[in-house]
Amino acid sequence: MKEVRAEGRFSGSLMVNDPSTIAVNLPTPELTGAADVREEIYQYLMGDEVGMIGVCGMGGIGKTTIMKDVHNRLLKESKFRKLIWVTVSQNFDIQRLQKNITCQLKGNLSDDEDTIIRAGKEVGILKPTSNNGCKLVLTTRSERVVRSMGFKKVQVPCLSMEEAMDLFLSKVGLDILPDPTLESFLKIVVRECDGLPLAIVTLAGCMRGVTDPHVWENAIDELRGYIRNIHDVEDKVYGCLKFSYDRLKQTDQECFLYCALYPEDYAIIKEELIEHWLTEGLIDEMESRKSMESSGYSILQNLEENCLLERAERDSYNYRFIYKKTAHMHDVVRDMGLHITRKRFMSLPESISTLEKLTALLLIGCYNLESLPSVLKLQALKKLDLGRSNFRKRVEFDSIEINPGDAVVLPYDIQQLNLKLCKGVRSLEDIGLRDATDLKECEVDCCDKLEAVFSSKCHQLQTLESLILINLRNLNVIVGAGVEESLVGTFSSLKVITLVKCEKIKKMFSADW
Repeated sequence: MKEVRAEGRFSGSLMVNDPSTIAVNLPTPELTGAADVREEIYQYLMGDEVGMIGVCGMGGIGKTTIMKDVHNRLLKESKFRKLIWVTVSQNFDIQRLQKNITCQLKGNLSDDEDTIIRAGKEVGILKPTSNNGCKLVLTTRSERVVRSMGFKKVQVPCLSMEEAMDLFLSKVGLDILPDPTLESFLKIVVRECDGLPLAIVTLAGCMRGVTDPHVWENAIDELRGYIRNIHDVEDKVYGCLKFSYDRLKQTDQECFLYCALYPEDYAIIKEELIEHWLTEGLIDEMESRKSMESSGYSILQNLEENCLLERAERDSYNYRFIYKKTAHMHDVVRDMGLHITRKRFMSLPESISTLEKLTALLLIGCYNLESLPSVLKLQALKKLDLGRSNFRKRVEFDSIEINPGDAVVLPYDIQQLNLKLCKGVRSLEDIGLRDATDLKECEVDCCDKLEAVFSSKCHQLQTLESLILINLRNLNVIVGAGVEESLVGTFSSLKVITLVKCEKIKKMFSADW
């Protein structure tokens, strides 16, 4: 199956994940209800009449879970060669979505045509591929997308009361209900969820193991306070989620809100998340760092048990290709978290430059971030992490102090690096250069402590095309001494090297080179 995700954070661009080369089942939680919808989708995929299916329904209704279940059934049948599955987030560009889908189908669309004409062409492109066993499925909250692109609409309904009760009992941990009073309270809670699976499992998670009828009665009163006068089912789910959030301990709440700052559908690496919690001071001080890390994992487990975080379908690799355990936040849960934090967090403001006591600035995966305010006054800054951020592949440090041992992580795909009036830097390796695997241009200006551009041989010497060194009064050598590795490939890409007012440099390289 080929999965194409249209993410709002990329303004409608597509991230393509193609596991079609490996025929594996997609891990799917136990599915309750939706039997008719699953069968309808299955029949469309197996038949010849429909090539494009639009599965739509409100957030949290189970569209993704249903599609995974259908995919696993199709995998057993082995009767088609390719399924292209497109997930559309709330913010997207229809024309770009159409163009990227068509690109996957090896077709071509003009940017000048309107969406209706493009949809017609898309159908024409799909027909021959459909005859060869290819199908296209779109999962979205928006019926407008389904209609405008000419998909066969499949509406996912809410669960019936019986289905909702079965799902709730499977999560709350009460398989047997000998107490009629308790059973009546449970039915009231389930009825308030209006058959929406995400609301059901979230409320069940926060009430797991509770057997006292008085506690249930109090919970019902509180829940009704959250959803009173709300008649829209999609709005009511936010009230249910907020109810679950408010029952967390304060520390767990703060850690949950931190998770909401990750991009939509992001695979959150658990180890790194706990590291960030520690850096932010969200976890209480304990006797040892190991104890604090264990506390972080306990908080993670609690968030997962309350269905505010989802256990990852499969573990992932980080950007250094190291195998890591991950978690995931449902986009509706994330929306609720961002709504709570709307007065706490913003896009990066200029006022960050005045936070003199700031010890860590972590801008990881900020794909649309184009500039960073001056950090000249951030004297307490010990860690700066720009990993997987964009900056148009250019990073500039201006008038800051960076000492050996300071934790600085550059974007792995950075191509231009500029340092100006930076104190403390003795070589570029002091700023985490090991992660810059595609560095092409480097300019260093007025950094008085710089003694060697590179203290030892590193892989950047093979990719560097331009090196500009200006007014470096303590610069002795470009590459330091004591390197025993082979010189093959060193500066093999270098086209321009400029030295201005570097009086101490007597030779370009050390005697070992």
